[in-house]
Amino acid sequence: MRKNNQGFTLLELIIIVAIIAVVSGLAAVSLAPILNTAAKQAAVSAKAKIYQCKTDCMAKNADVTCLEFKNDDGYLVATYYQGDLTEAVSSEKLANRKVTLTYGGTKLEDGEKLYLDFEKSSGSVRHFGVAEDVSSASVAGSSTNCTLTMAAGATTYELRLDPVSGVCKLKRQ
Repeated sequence: MRKNNQGFTLLELIIIVAIIAVVSGLAAVSLAPILNTAAKQAAVSAKAKIYQCKTDCMAKNADVTCLEFKNDDGYLVATYYQGDLTEAVSSEKLANRKVTLTYGGTKLEDGEKLYLDFEKSSGSVRHFGVAEDVSSASVAGSSTNCTLTMAAGATTYELRLDPVSGVCKLKRQ
């Protein structure tokens, strides 16, 4: 005698839905750190650029080295200048995804340029701020808040620059 199977039983459907829910939950949990790496990538790249600028300023014969951070349609771009500051030595997108940069609590808007440079003799921060060019950026002092915060999704990283020593520390918030 032949049985007429016309579909799934209720128990089979419940088990399949439960399996799909478990697999979806595991996938979401394992992908979250991957999607939130943009802020870390930007912060690590920015720290490397800051130290390159400081080191070159103190070691080379160039009178001026300068680092420019620019928000280009949500993508952070760091441009490094040396010498007469007319031609960029290098320019790099700091992250593959959109990252928000704040400096001293203020968001860097599209088209704005944040400049940073160092004193040749001491390595201290000379200029730090948004301006048209580095010479018109704010002169940094010992009380200047030289903090860069990079955020993407739920992840935030902070670069805190000591204006006196020029030392840059990175931490996750």
